[in-house]
Amino acid sequence: MVRNLAAMGELGKETVFIDGTKLEACANKYTFVWKKSVGKWEEKMFAKITQAVDLVNREYTKDFSIEKESRGKDLLEGV
Repeated sequence: MVRNLAAMGELGKETVFIDGTKLEACANKYTFVWKKSVGKWEEKMFAKITQAVDLVNREYTKDFSIEKESRGKDLLEGV
């Protein structure tokens, strides 16, 4: 983390303080998601996003587009 912050220019290397905060995680054997369930959810969300983009295009006379084939690439570009 320190190296990443320093690379972004967000941290001077003179003094580094490490916090010992512990965060509760919700990662036990009962918190898993089935692949088929994720696939169904992804399709439903894509349909909702497509409707929202269409509405924005109509309401604001814009020409936004959303492609099913490029959605993974689009997400990675935003990172």
